[in-house]
Formats: sequence, structure tokens, C-alpha cells
Amino acid sequence: MPVLTLCDIPDELLAQLEKRAERNRRSLEAEAVSILANEVALQAQNGFGQHLRARFRGIYGSDLEVPRNKFIDEESRLGD
Repeated sequence: MPVLTLCDIPDELLAQLEKRAERNRRSLEAEAVSILANEVALQAQNGFGQHLRARFRGIYGSDLEVPRNKFIDEESRLGD
């Protein structure tokens, strides 16, 4: 398995990472891999849409409110 070496990690960040690893009952390395994997998955999930949103932010119509769909709201209350 490949090795990743991180240098010049601020002391406070390392302390926070150690606390998080302890809280999650993981080694420091396993916690770092978990954080990286979650971030990469999140970027892959939202990548293209977020890219488009950022690219066209501020262009006419991109800031319009999307009205709630009253039919969806009514359907969600049918089971009550």
C-alpha cells in the first residue's frame, strides 16, 4: 500500500486530529485516511454540480428562490 507523508502539520491541528482519532477509537493514521476518504467521496458526489454553481454564481437567475412544491408537502402529510 502506498505511503503518504505529511510535513509541517501545525501543533494544534495535530492535537485536534489525535483527539478525534481517540474519540473514534482509531489510530492517527486511520483517522487521517478516514477524513481524506470522506472528503474525496463528498467531492465526487457534489463535484460537478458544485463546480457549475461556483462558475455561474452571480449570473442573472442563479440567485432565484425555488418555491416549495405544495404537492410534495401535501403528500408528505398524507400518512399522518
